[in-house]
Amino acid sequence: MSNVGVRADSLDSEEFERFAVDLSKILFNNQQIHGFPEGKDHGIDGLDDSTNPTLVIQAKRWSPYKTNAKKQVVEEIQKIQQTAIDFSWTNDFHYVFVTSVGLTPQVQHDLRCEFPQLFPSDKYLIDKARINELSSESCCESVFRKYKLIGGNLSTILTEHRFRILSEDFPTFNPHYYVETEFLQKAHELIMNRHILLVHGNPGVGKTSLCKMLGNLFANSFSLDPDQKAKVIWRSLDEAQDVIKEYSESFKADDRILFIVFDDFLGSDSLETDTSELQKLDRLLDRLRYTANLYIVLNSRTQILKSARQQFNNLDAKLSGDLRDSIAVLDMVEYNDLDRAKILRSNLEQVYNRRSDIDKKRFQSNYEQLRQPIKKSFSFSRTIEKQYYEIIEHKNFNPRLIEYISNHFVDDADVLGFIQHTLNNPEYIYNPIFERLSSNEQWLLFNLFAFTGRETEEAKLAQSTKNFSSSEFDPYLAIEKLNQSWFGFKKIGVGEREVGFANPGIVDFLDRKNKSIRFLDKIREKSQFLDQIRNTTTMVEFYSTMWERWDAFQDSMKFQGERIVTLIKFQDDTEICIDLLANALNTYDGTWNLDYSNGWRIIFSALSDRSDDLLHQFFGILLQPDIQEDCFTRIFNPELLDINEFDSMIEIVEPMIMEFCKFDISAEAFGDLRSENPGYELVAAIHEAKRDLIQQQLDSPEDYSDDIQKQICEGLRDEEIEDSVLADTLSIECGNLLKIYEPLDNFDITEISDLISKIRDSMENQFDEEERDSGSSFSSGPTNRYEIDGVLDCPLN
Repeated sequence: MSNVGVRADSLDSEEFERFAVDLSKILFNNQQIHGFPEGKDHGIDGLDDSTNPTLVIQAKRWSPYKTNAKKQVVEEIQKIQQTAIDFSWTNDFHYVFVTSVGLTPQVQHDLRCEFPQLFPSDKYLIDKARINELSSESCCESVFRKYKLIGGNLSTILTEHRFRILSEDFPTFNPHYYVETEFLQKAHELIMNRHILLVHGNPGVGKTSLCKMLGNLFANSFSLDPDQKAKVIWRSLDEAQDVIKEYSESFKADDRILFIVFDDFLGSDSLETDTSELQKLDRLLDRLRYTANLYIVLNSRTQILKSARQQFNNLDAKLSGDLRDSIAVLDMVEYNDLDRAKILRSNLEQVYNRRSDIDKKRFQSNYEQLRQPIKKSFSFSRTIEKQYYEIIEHKNFNPRLIEYISNHFVDDADVLGFIQHTLNNPEYIYNPIFERLSSNEQWLLFNLFAFTGRETEEAKLAQSTKNFSSSEFDPYLAIEKLNQSWFGFKKIGVGEREVGFANPGIVDFLDRKNKSIRFLDKIREKSQFLDQIRNTTTMVEFYSTMWERWDAFQDSMKFQGERIVTLIKFQDDTEICIDLLANALNTYDGTWNLDYSNGWRIIFSALSDRSDDLLHQFFGILLQPDIQEDCFTRIFNPELLDINEFDSMIEIVEPMIMEFCKFDISAEAFGDLRSENPGYELVAAIHEAKRDLIQQQLDSPEDYSDDIQKQICEGLRDEEIEDSVLADTLSIECGNLLKIYEPLDNFDITEISDLISKIRDSMENQFDEEERDSGSSFSSGPTNRYEIDGVLDCPLN
């Protein structure tokens, strides 16, 4: 087993105590050690003799950020020493201290020097690093498996449990036909130990199917314990904030397991995310260090992941393995031949068992061709080799191609020629099927392809075909017909479904097809949905189309932020622009659909690019908290912005306010909206909101990543702190330089120093000690031919 680092802190306190007792029995070869039921234990979690022990066990499951570990251990020792006096123990007992956090070499040295009788060797101090080492030792394996700290035997889970299929979550996935490959074994081990796993590989290698299987395994592994049922959810990265909310409200104070899959989290066929979305993911991942019931799996195509690592340094650092919160990574490079044989067999049997008796006979007949010897004039390595070796040893082998071959196994009399053609030309597997579709059905496919994320509500997809199909065409019947072959469904409400493509290979095929036929150009001309236009045009074309055809789009209200920017860019008449903006801004919440940016930042950026004094004044007055408190709150909302986003907003807005302060506000133009010192009040209010955000993060550090916490600390300069008062120096240009000092009487400066100390101690305590593998990338060596023949050289059943 590779040393990926077990999560002993994932156990609750009572489980950790039982784990420590069971582990001590093995390490000290003493089966007399026993624990105690929950309750007052006088600082004892286990001993070998209740009247006069020679070995005493103490277990402490502490937070990963536990500080002053030595002080805590000494306090526990003092309890034990008092207990020995109270109960008249006469033996010079040894003391075993087991903890879920790391103890620095200096702490261990000090404890042994101070208490040599209790700790005669390092063996008696079992910290996180030592627990990781023990997890790889065969003598301790049963204990770690008992408490699910290392992966159990998946075959046992699959055969001994009543396997519950998550049909609602994964309607087209049948786990009974999923092959227990080395990748699945490794993925299960990594997610159980680390709680966070990133799976990547080439298209069609089986990343999504592996994630679905892990979800089914989790749902079944915990199903025997009614208090620990696992909920499995499938989400996109732009829903990370909603996931945080769901976890906080329903799981944070619960023992239930939440298992989250972010499928194609960086984009389905290209890099589609940005820094702000990764920061939201960061915040969710940070929860893992403070909880035991959250598991997260991400997957991505290898090429997209490489692009993201080059573009986002923070992501690259997390995947490098140098950080203690690094993500476990599984690279699905290549299946070994035995796993390939099992995948081929499983796919064929799954299709075979769905067929009629007549088709089954043809299926068996074609399969017998795969069992025939390959005719060779001479071979050094084998005298007899079966036809199926041509499949499993083919350079283009992947599960998606095998699935296609299995579904069309009886469509061609020359089954061997069909298989070879498919493996040699993997890009053409969908073309014959596509050409057999009606033109209406082809348009249906491309209409879905044009939607954001290549998925949308069933009703919206049906409506989108109105301008591209004949009057007698029923899109709902067509959607049902294409289900499982081209489409897949996901429930989103009572009686409502979301339609997506059955697998990413279809997206690749349609992308290539569009380059020759240009379907999307025609969709762009006639579409009723901006959600399609945004994916088929450049940014400039999108704004232009929105400006020209705004009333023609059915989903226009979803794009209020983009509409505001369009008005700023294209509406030259300032008075008309202000009237339209006043209505649009009344309910706008900052949502931006073109990417993952903060919409307000884009709006203010567009505003700063437009030289229009009257329009700038309008926005300046609109921002005044005492005039439009609701608008100001929606813009500078600490719950929706992090420090970086807030600073970006200030960087754009403050120069505009400086300009705004130079003008006299026209009472005739703006009525009673005039304020005596709008620049001063507005800048002060913005920085007050920023201080509220800082205070929030100091109050709840577990909700924020280390990077954000460090930004907070670095942003608070010592010279600005006096007598527990935080002073913010703000400069604005208003005729002459103005400095504003805003005291905060309720700002607790000790919390800043505590936070700095917390980060420093945690890094000293764990960063240098832990050496974790960031994950695994492997493909197995040669497989015994006898094992492969045992899988494939027998009739289908």
